[in-house]
Formats: sequence, structure tokens, C-alpha cells
Amino acid sequence: MMYCAISGIRFPCLPSVYNTKSQSSFNGDPWSRKGLSFFSKKDPSSLKMFSGKSSYDPDAPNIAVTTSTTTTTTTTTPTSEKVLVPPDGNASEDSLVLHDVESLTMEDNQIVEDKEKQETSAPLSESIIIGKSEAKARFIPPPGSGQKIYEIDPSLTGFRQHLDYRYSQYKKIREEIDKYEGGLEVFSRGYEKLGFTCSETGITYREWAPGAKSAALIGDFNNWNPNADVMTQNEFGVWEVFLPNNADGSSPIPHGSRVKIRMDTPSGMKDSIPAWIKFAVQAPGEIPYNGIYYDPPEEVHFLLEVSKFKTVRLSHKGPNIISIFTDRLKGKKAFQRCAFPHLFGRLGNLLSEINKESVCVNHAKTTRASQVVSKQLIDQCQFFNGQFKYPNNSAKSSLLLKLLGKKIWNGSKEVLLYHILLNQPHHSKFWSIPFQDNTHGRCYIPNEMCQPREIQIQGKCHRPLSSMRSQHLCASEVSLEDGREGFYLITFGMVWTNSFCPLLKEKYIFKHPQPKRPNSLRIYEAHVGMSSTEPVINTYANFRDDVLPRIKKLGYNAVQIMAIQEHSYYASFGYHVTNFFAPCSRCGTPDDLKSLIDRAHELGLLVLMDIVHSHASNNTLDGLNMFDGTDSHYFHSGSRGHHWLWDSRLFNYGSWEVLRYLLSNARWWLDEYKFDGFRFDGVTSMMYTHHGLQMTFTGNYNEYFGYATDIDAVVYLMVVNDMIHGLFPEAISIGEDVSGMPTFCIPVQDGGVGFDYRLHMAVADKWIELLQKKDEEWRMGDIVHTLNNRRWLEKCVSYAESHDQALVGDKTIAFWLMDKDMYDFMALDRPSTPLVDRGIALHKMIRLITMGLGGEGYLNFMGNEFGHPEWIDFPRGDQRLPNGEIIAGNNNSFDKCRRRFDLGDAVYLRYHGMQEFDRAMQHLEEIYGFMTSEHQYISRKNEGDRVIVFERGNLVFVFNFHWTKSYSDYRVGCLKPGKYKIVLDSDDPLFGGFKRLDQDAEYFSKEGWYDDRPRSFLVYAPSRTAVVYALVEDELEPAGGRD
Repeated sequence: MMYCAISGIRFPCLPSVYNTKSQSSFNGDPWSRKGLSFFSKKDPSSLKMFSGKSSYDPDAPNIAVTTSTTTTTTTTTPTSEKVLVPPDGNASEDSLVLHDVESLTMEDNQIVEDKEKQETSAPLSESIIIGKSEAKARFIPPPGSGQKIYEIDPSLTGFRQHLDYRYSQYKKIREEIDKYEGGLEVFSRGYEKLGFTCSETGITYREWAPGAKSAALIGDFNNWNPNADVMTQNEFGVWEVFLPNNADGSSPIPHGSRVKIRMDTPSGMKDSIPAWIKFAVQAPGEIPYNGIYYDPPEEVHFLLEVSKFKTVRLSHKGPNIISIFTDRLKGKKAFQRCAFPHLFGRLGNLLSEINKESVCVNHAKTTRASQVVSKQLIDQCQFFNGQFKYPNNSAKSSLLLKLLGKKIWNGSKEVLLYHILLNQPHHSKFWSIPFQDNTHGRCYIPNEMCQPREIQIQGKCHRPLSSMRSQHLCASEVSLEDGREGFYLITFGMVWTNSFCPLLKEKYIFKHPQPKRPNSLRIYEAHVGMSSTEPVINTYANFRDDVLPRIKKLGYNAVQIMAIQEHSYYASFGYHVTNFFAPCSRCGTPDDLKSLIDRAHELGLLVLMDIVHSHASNNTLDGLNMFDGTDSHYFHSGSRGHHWLWDSRLFNYGSWEVLRYLLSNARWWLDEYKFDGFRFDGVTSMMYTHHGLQMTFTGNYNEYFGYATDIDAVVYLMVVNDMIHGLFPEAISIGEDVSGMPTFCIPVQDGGVGFDYRLHMAVADKWIELLQKKDEEWRMGDIVHTLNNRRWLEKCVSYAESHDQALVGDKTIAFWLMDKDMYDFMALDRPSTPLVDRGIALHKMIRLITMGLGGEGYLNFMGNEFGHPEWIDFPRGDQRLPNGEIIAGNNNSFDKCRRRFDLGDAVYLRYHGMQEFDRAMQHLEEIYGFMTSEHQYISRKNEGDRVIVFERGNLVFVFNFHWTKSYSDYRVGCLKPGKYKIVLDSDDPLFGGFKRLDQDAEYFSKEGWYDDRPRSFLVYAPSRTAVVYALVEDELEPAGGRD
């Protein structure tokens, strides 16, 4: 077999004529006519998928490579384009790349796997091309020259060979995508072809699993029968099955059904969640997640509901025994059966025999009391979303044999039906018509029921459904003779909200436009699950209603949400992703998340997603690991594919199908959920083969452009940033890079990696380092250097602390400063302590100087704005390590996995003052925009006085870090003449200060050089304070100024 190689991506060079095994899988699937890159149709220029690699046609540009004795490369066109592979000896990984090309081998067991895949490389003939007319009206500019980086930083010219090679690989990938995949815009929509795709005639399911020997789609829809929907495989490792619509035109897979793919793999038989699944949930008591086919209707059909109850009283003398079951009609049928006169109390003659084949009757026939676990049983029927509570002391009712032909559950007076619809209290309106005896026409439920205020209902006996309890359902209230059966009708009229009934609600439609990108970013980092004040997992809906308004009020303009991608291990903080296209189901449904994002946009907030493409969960039951039975499917094989510290799998960014998967994943969240950008996690781990572990970056350029650089990963980051900014010009990309990689935030067209911002991670580490020292050991120059150590034209998001510092085992800044005094001396009616006074003062100063001097953006983790007193400890049990060591858990407690927002809101606590200062900080930046001002000058960093003075925009910042000394008539330099006034004072009593400054004082500049500034003015600088002065430009300075 002949191969071409591009930076580790290996393409089998196959003949131009390809044949498919069968066309039967496309019957009734009009989507197939729109095109698939791995099914080309009479087009020699289309690129085919080949077991995870990509195959070339002979008219594709040839690549000059050196081959080993096991492979050869031939040139079939006279105009072959050559890629010059740099020679050995350069200061990069290029010699390793060349060696890879020469040997055409990969690490560990990759050779064997490639050989197995070669044996499946039968040619294809029929194929389909993704039509360019299908592409949306979006344009991604072609690659540029990539040379501007040398103008920005001339010192990069010493590494031109590495950087030019890196850019050539990016450019080559872009060109091949454009030529063979129809462009990056089409290539990044893999979710429209892989996974579940719908057409007018049915559903097609496709999965790339080249290592599998056989595959079948299984789930609730086919009773988990592996022989019902067997899949067929093409020559490129893609399995496929088409499910036609049911005879009545309904979907073959109902919305909300559980689905999996069963495969016979080299590792044995396994059931896996589809790799492109859009929703996954964990059933109570089960460990692995289940994939959920999620396709809600476009509009609400479930307007009303008719329920028939059968009650049976067995004996007057014994306990009141009843049996209850329901037969429900939904949507239009229910509406037809429940004309409004009937709904409003006149039931009329609506009773009929219960259909013996109805869903609920079948449920009753097949359910035993022993199968029910107290309140935990949720009926799995797609049309019935409720909860039955069965008694432990159940008895059998012989009186139902005639109707059902089988004994079913019944019980005592405690038997009842909870119709909770997952979150019953959140339904806007619901009511019930009381029981009525179909023989006597009498109502036996008294009039204590209340009527919803907003609904006018005729008749007397009305009550909210939530008030229905067992005493209202017991047989003693319906005056039946012993052993007599009675049918009763209850009709529910329900107006659904859009957020709490995943199996009954409509598809969420966005209502509000996405906000424009602000000049400066003020990011509120949040985790939905732990955002409640209570020790529970919070929901998207509660976060939308409770937390988003708080963020807006605090003055932030963006919320960065963590742990969005589904992760089976909650304590991983969302970083061990199992299902990349599915939002975390612990917090709600996909539509709940969309509602959250839409509400944020309504408030003018950007929503950034903490996306994880640096690694994946090690799980094999519900993740991507060993998906097709091989360890090299989506990941590097062998040791290179495992992160030894994180215990996770590492993607092979040199695989064509991995590129498709990850690019499509980023596109999916932007397109489907309207996220406004990403914070890419763990980028340092991606860019270097040592993953930044046991490595100290000193700033030497050899550390960035050497053998340890993973070219494939860097090229992927360039391509994904190209895609993001090309298709979504307003979107923002932030990279978590601790190494300080040069060119990281330079546009791709200019030769950079393409991020908009990098996280200024060294700042938080510096504060933790200083907080472990005495005040006397703090060095002003050290603080300024760390905050200002940023590359020119490469923007940074700075932060004093993030979620990393809040985790158990570490301490927040507030906890470092005040320790246990936070628990006893934060009430205003109690005397403070020196430790608390120092802590509150420094907490405010640290945050303000970080925002003022640390970058072009600012980030705060939720709760830290008011000095949250507790660390984060996710619920977890004891863990046994491979060496037998036991790591103690916390008894799965949620006590430390929440945010005590109530502390910041309590005006009688000192936390409130800290929160108000953070709010004032954000609004100050909103008004003056100092973080993005081009004017920045540090005029003083006095080690003796412990004073730092700097200008940013039209503001002058004065920080006095001295623990005891205050300075009267302290001169500070400034650029512009005029009158200055205080616009923010950390010593204000509103912020927990001591009011040592007059807020109405005016400060006039004086001509004359001071601290290298042409002017200056005198201030009072109290100890441990930060004061910001603003130029009042509409008022002239008095003649001669003022000292």
C-alpha cells in the first residue's frame, strides 16, 4: 500500500475508481443525495474516508517524502507539488516528523493496526459529494502568507524554519479540506452526516468504527434486539443503518428513547453510546450512562390530558384498599375528547372501556410491587412521565382479573399517584376536575380545593394538582359497596412551561440576538451544578433565573460556564468528558441550556463555554476510549495516548477523522447552542509532547519551538481558530496556556496560533506565593513584573484566582488571608480582628491591581467576588488506587459543592462589603474602559514606601501595600493636566473600609516632571488601600495648579 504523509496524517493513495458494497442502506434517505465526503459519486476530486485516514485520487498533489523499505511512493502527475521537509538539526520537532515520514511507523502497536486497516481497503465506485450549495452563506478566508509574526517579534526569525514548517502544514491541511471536503465550512458540519440524521422518510445512523467486526443499533425503540437493526460497513470503517418511518408517519425512534450501538470488536462485544450522541443520561442506580435520542417536536402538541382511574374497594371492615391505573390520551386526541365545557366541570358521558392494550395498562400488567423502590420508580413510557408510589405491603386484587386478565399491584390507603412531571412546581398552571361516579353522577370530593387565580373555571370542586394526596384518592370517599368496581374520570388541563418536561415540551427557539463583542472582557466563571446555595446539583433553569441576574448586577459582561460537555464523573469538574456533543444532563435538558443562553443574551451577557479538546475520559463503557475495540481509534496508541497524571486519553490530532470530530464539535456548540466563544482547556498539554509536566518554562524560545512541540496539535488549534473566526466573526477564543507560547494570540493569517486571549495564569500563582510570605517580604517590583509580563499585541485575561485555587487541597485568597476568623468575625455586630481587617483590605487590593495592570480582560470564579469562605469539594466516595492505597472520600457530601451567595447578599456581614467593591470595580471598567486603553504607564514601584502608582487610560491608580504607614501629601505623577477626583476607594465604608479619605476632594495637577511624568498631584495614601483617580476633563485646571 502506498502512503502520503502530511505532518503525521497518513493518507492511503488509492485508485480513483471506488465501489460501494451496497446501495441498500440509502433507500428512502434523501439526505444521502446531498452528499457525504466518504461516499463520492463519479467525482475524482473527492476525498474518501478510509478507516480513519483519508485517501487521495491520483490528480491530487503529490508529496515528496522519503520512504522506508516497506512502502514506496509514486508520482503520477508531472506537476507534483512538493512539501519541503526541513533537514535534521533544526531547533524543532521537524526532524522527528521527517523520521516519522521515512519510517511510516507509529508508536507501539500502531503498525499492526495500520496493517489491519490496509487489508480492508477495497476500492469504492459510487459516492456522493457534499454539494457546495448546501453550505451556509459563510466564508472562511484562505490561508495568508503567515509572515507577519516576524515583523511583530523579530526574535522569531531565528526559528523561522520551525514556524514556516508549522504554517506550511496548516496551509496544506486547509488546502486539502477545501479541495476534497468542500471547504472548512462543510467539513466542520460532520454532525449533519455522522450520528443520527433525520429525513422525511426516516432516520439514518452512521458511526465511524473501523475496528469493529459487526455492529447493530439497539435501544428502547427495538426492545434492545441486536438482530433488529443490523448495520452495514463500508470500506472506510463507517457503519450505517436506515430506519424508515412507522406506517403512521411517526419517527421510528421516539424522542427520549435510550439508544446504543452494539459492536463485536477486537476486545469483545461491547455496547457503546454513539460518539456523536446529543444527549446522555444516567438512570438511577446505574453506573454507565445511556445515550438518548433527543429530537423534541418543533411545537407543543400536548395541550390536554385525559386520565381514567379505576378504584376498587375490597372491604369496609379492613383497610381501605384501592387500585389505581391510568389510561391517557395526549395532544389533539385529548383535546377532542375534552371540549371546554367538559374541562370546566361538566364531564358528561365521556367514560368508556379502558383499552387493554394501552401503554399504562401494559405497564400495570408488567410491573410488580417488588420491582418498585419506594419513590424512585419513574415510568419509562415515552408518553407517560410520572412517578408511582407503591406500598410495601401490597395485596393482589382479584377484581381486576376480569379486565386485565392478570393480577396487578394495589395497596392500602397510602397508595397514590404523584403526577410530578419531573419538576411539578415549575408548571405555570395546572388543575384537576374532581372524581365523579359514572353511575350516580355525584362528586364525592369536598370543596376545600382552590382555584388558580388566573384561570376562570366553572363549577365548585377545583384544586391544584399538587395538592392531590392519598386522602383524596382513598376508596372511603366514593361510597362503594364491598367488592364493587367503579370507574372515575379525572381530566387535567395543563399549560406547559418550556423548561421542565423533556419528553413533552417543544424544541426551544432562540428569541434574542447574540450581543456584540465588548471592547474588554469581564468574565464570571461559573459551574451550573454547584451554583445553588443549597447542597444540591443546581439546574440550568435555576441558574438562568437566579444566577444570571446576579452576574448582570455585579457588572460582568460575560459568563464562562464550566462542565457543559457530558462527563460521567461529577467530581472531575467537567474535564473528563465522555460525550462531547451532549450537554451535562445532571442540570437539565439541551433545551434548558438553550433557554439559559438565550436569557443571558437578553441580559446582554456573552456566554463562553469551557470546551475540552485536550483529552478525554478514560471510560470505556460510556466514553470514546476503546470505542471500536482499539486504543488508537480517536487517540494516539500506546503510552503516547495516555496522560499519566490526568488518567485520561489523548487525541491523535494527526488523524483526519479526529479533525472532523473536533472541528465539528466546536462548530456544534456555536451553531446549535449559540455560545459566543470558548475557553479551550489544557492547551499547554496539547502543544507539547511532555504536556507541560515536570517542565519549567523560562521564556527561552527553544522551549517553544523544539523537539517537544506537537506540530499536529498546534496545527489543529490554528485550524479550529480559523474556523471559529471565519464562520463566527464575533466569537471569542481563549486558550489556557501556562507556557507563554509566542504567537499564541497572533491571527492565523499572520502565522500565529489564532487565539484572541490567553489566560494570564502566572498571576494567580504569584498571589498564592506572596500570601504564604509575610507582608514585609512582598516586593512591589515583583508584583508589577508578574502582572505586566505579557507579550506585545497578545491579549491576556488576568485573574487573581479561578476555580483551580478554590478546589479542596488549595485555598482561596480570602481563606489564605483570614483563615478560621472568617467563620466567627464577619458579622458587623461583632468586633473585627486584625486578621480580618488585613484580609478584607488586601483582598480588595489584590483584585483591583490584577484587573488594573494584569491584562486586557478579567476573570473571577463565582463566589470569590465576596471572599467565599469554603473550598470546593465535589461529592465523592473512597477511591482505591492501583497500588492499593485508599484515598478517603467525603461520604458523597454536597456540603462543600455549592456557592453561599446568601453571604454576599447579607448586609449585616462583611462579605457584603467585599461583594460591593467587586461590583464597583466592574462598573468602573465599564465606564472608563481602562483595560483596553492603549495608554499604560507604571510611574512608581517604591519598595521602601510599598507604593505602586500607574496610569491606565485617564485613570491614575495608587496602591499603598504598607501595613501601618499612611502618607500625607504624597506626590504621584500623571500625564494629563487638569482636575482629578476619586472614582474608587477601597477604604470606603460601603466596602468595609475605614473612611480615611474625603470622597468629594479635588486634586489639581501641577506642571513639572515627577516619576518621569510631565505633571503630578498630591494625595493622601492610607495604609493598605487602593484609590483610583479620574481626570475630570470638562473642568479646567486653576492657574498654576495646586500642591
